[in-house]
Amino acid sequence: ARNGLSSVSGLEHLANLEELSLYFNRLGNADVCIPPLQHLRRLRVVDVRMNPLTRAENYRERLLDALPQLERLDSRLVSPAERHRPPNGEELRRQLDAAVADGDDDASVELAEGDEEGRGAE
Repeated sequence: ARNGLSSVSGLEHLANLEELSLYFNRLGNADVCIPPLQHLRRLRVVDVRMNPLTRAENYRERLLDALPQLERLDSRLVSPAERHRPPNGEELRRQLDAAVADGDDDASVELAEGDEEGRGAE
């Protein structure tokens, strides 16, 4: 806490880390912070309050989508509703892009079919 950090690069090597306080630093972008933290499979508690990244409307959802093992985020327990909600559109797009990059063409067809069904209901 209060270390003036603008990056979490290097933390991915702390495989046994379970709790991480990043309170009151300079972390500005969840997209930059998430990849190193995804390597920390034992991580259960993260606190990113008082960082610029928390100004993003959906930062909590994005962190929980990327770090599903979290039990507590920003001194607040992760609720069952948060844990079991469907991914937001942005996360769904990332998952689709990753599947297509891996050669899973069926993923794009499934999403396109789902979009057409949603438009037809309007």
